[in-house]
Parts: sequence; C-alpha cells; structure tokens
Amino acid sequence: MNVGHELLSRRRLLQFTAVNTGLALGYGHHATESVTGEPDDPFEWSFETALEVESSPTIVDGTVYVGASDNCVYAVDAEDGTEEWRFETDGYVRSSPAVVDGTVYVGSSDHTVYAIDTEDGSATWRFETGDSVRSSPTVSDGTVYVGSNDHTVYAIDTESGLEAWAIETGHEVRSSPVIRSVSGRSDVRNTVYVGSRDGNVYAIDADRGSETWTFDTGSPVLTAPTVVDGTVYVGSARGHTHRRNCYAIDAERGTEVWATMSSLGGNTTALTVYNGTVYLGTTGNDVPRHSLVALDVESGEQRWRHTLESHRVSSPTVVDGPAGLAVYVGTEDGIYASDADGNVGTVAETGVAGNSSPTVVDGIVYVGSSHGLLAIDAGIEGSSVDSRVEQGALGHHHAWASEAVVDGDSDPASGPGVLAALAGLGGACSAMNRTLRHRS
Repeated sequence: MNVGHELLSRRRLLQFTAVNTGLALGYGHHATESVTGEPDDPFEWSFETALEVESSPTIVDGTVYVGASDNCVYAVDAEDGTEEWRFETDGYVRSSPAVVDGTVYVGSSDHTVYAIDTEDGSATWRFETGDSVRSSPTVSDGTVYVGSNDHTVYAIDTESGLEAWAIETGHEVRSSPVIRSVSGRSDVRNTVYVGSRDGNVYAIDADRGSETWTFDTGSPVLTAPTVVDGTVYVGSARGHTHRRNCYAIDAERGTEVWATMSSLGGNTTALTVYNGTVYLGTTGNDVPRHSLVALDVESGEQRWRHTLESHRVSSPTVVDGPAGLAVYVGTEDGIYASDADGNVGTVAETGVAGNSSPTVVDGIVYVGSSHGLLAIDAGIEGSSVDSRVEQGALGHHHAWASEAVVDGDSDPASGPGVLAALAGLGGACSAMNRTLRHRS
C-alpha cells in the first residue's frame, strides 16, 4: 500500500497529520559539539563526525555508542548529543557496537575486534583477525562471537581477549551472529546463527565451536539472522539462483520452513520480527525494488509493501507504544514510519548513511547519517521491541547480563508481553533482566 509521504506530526504520528515545514540540519560544527533541534522540527540533536556513520547505534545507560568511517568509535550523551569520548582505530568502523557490563565490543576494517572500557574509552584488549571486521559482535556467557572477512567466525573470551574457537566458512562473514538457546531432542544448547557470503546460514554449537547444520540459500548472506520461537529468519542478496531471497529455517534441524522472493533480483536488509510479522527493507533493480515489506511469520506471505524512493534502505525497527505500533526505517531520503497496515509517513527529511539501522529509546530515534549521528523525535512514546534490537544485532538498547542467554521459549519478539509496554530504557533493562536465564 502506498500513500503520500506526508511529514508526520510529532504528536499524532500514526494519524499522519501533515506538517508542511522544511527541515534542514546545519552541519559544520566540530565533532565534540552538537546542534539541538528547534521546537518545531523533529531533530533533538545532531553529532557530526568527519565521515559517514554506517554503524547502527547502541544505547545503554544514557550513552549512544556508534562507529564511523573516520576510523573512530564514539560515545555520545543520549540527552544532549555531546561527546563523552572517542576511540581511534586504524580503519573504518561499520561494525555496530555491543555493550555488555561496562565494555564496548566492536570490529574495524583494520582486521581487529576491540574491547573498549565504557568509562574512559580505553582499550581493554585487541583481537587480530585475518581481514576486515564488518560483522557486529554479539556477547553471551563471557564470550564474544563475531565474523570476519577472512571467512571465519570467532569466539573470543571477554576477559582475556583470547580465542576460544574459530570455524571457517567458504567466504566473507559480514553477517552479525545471533546466539539463542535451542531445545534439542536430548538437551538444551546455545547455538550461534550466522550467514556467510558463500550463501550458507550456519548453526554452530556455541560451546564447542562445531557446526550443527548449514542451510544453502544459493546467494550471499550478508545480513544478520533473527531467531524467534524456534525459527531462524534471514535474507540473502540477489536471489537470482532460486528466485527466493527471504527464508524461515527450523532452528534445531536446519530445514526450510518457507521461502519467498521479497524483491526481484535485489537484496534484503536484516529481517526483524514482532507480533507475528516479519519486517524488512529491500533494494533491487526491478520493480518493486526499494521497499519496506511486511510478511506473515508463519507462511511468508506478503501482508503489505510500501515502495520507497531511495537506493538505500535500512533494517526496520518496531515500537509498540501507548499510541500504537510504528515501524521505522531509514533511507537516503529520510526516516519513515509505518503503522501496522503499511500506511507510511515521513518522520524526518534527512538521509541515513549506508546500512545504519535505527534504534528507538524513550521516543527518540537514533541513527547514523552521511554527516554523523542523529537523534530524532519518533512522534510516539516507547522503545524498540523487535527481535533485531532485542537480540543485539545491528545495535541494541539494553545492557546484557554477561552471564545470561535469552531463553528461546520466552522470546520477547513473539508478541505483546513484557517488552511491549516499554516506557523507556529503564523499563527495557528491568524487563529484559526478567526474561534472562542466568547460568551458574
């Protein structure tokens, strides 16, 4: 369903009240400064970096953590956009940070995974891989899991920075790993799910580093999987071979549940799931191409599609607040929001850089742009509740417990529940802690 891209009222976002004001950000300030928005525009503040921010923001304890193509990792105050610290690497940082127990874990194109102290921005340890690290780390039970363009998935000890195990795939691993607890026939095991440019989705035993199963999509898998209620949802690039590029896979057995073509000859963003719906962005050369798409979680059938006039589309995020449900997506042209029926309006007329995907906390959308980091009024109350954000792929908004794994039997993304009533970050933290299964 397509509707005109009206500029949405801050108070009545889901009713799409038109606000015919021209929005523009005045850049040109130093990176340690921020520009706050005027009362009539949606921008809370902007933080300028020397080059674009393609990393997706993570927001923990009032600080936004993000990487930039100027080789730096930034910590920025979420309230006013002022810089807290920066950490310089030797390559661009397109990996999205994972923040756990006072440590930022992030990769860089200088072949390195970094552990950085959240207090002062100093390096705790460095782990060298054989190529660029564009994959975003995930952390569980004292282990960092991350992919590298050297074709390898690594497990790294969070304390020492030493390798626990490594497993080689057939090509680059830009996909961000997701770890879930899966009930097998005789036990419950923690499993790492990750895609590779070789076209396969891999399920890896998190403790042993052994391959549990692989699933061949026939096309490069560059995005992060998401796992909900025992099913892995993942997209692939350019579905020319099988004419399919969006998959649901049984998390235990690695067998196909359903497959569909979400964009002819095109790519999909990382998929995200909430309340029985799979949301994704698509890009491609055929029509319909650049779109925000909603699929039925059980069958893969398309519920709705909204075409976006942009060549770049981010992975969506979902807010289910007091005013209703809104799906946010970033493009080169602006930030858009859809209601549950696919009616789309414009939240802000500003371009999002590359693959930066939005994270929403306390009614504020945080996202990277071609000039830096933006904080934008979401128009409704609430925080991201979808599976991509809750599982820590491409940015997150809760502080994970270092010795915890989300229990696959009580997935917050399966529908309204504990996290559906989030009022903000504090509620997100306490609610997430109640859904975590602590291991001795």
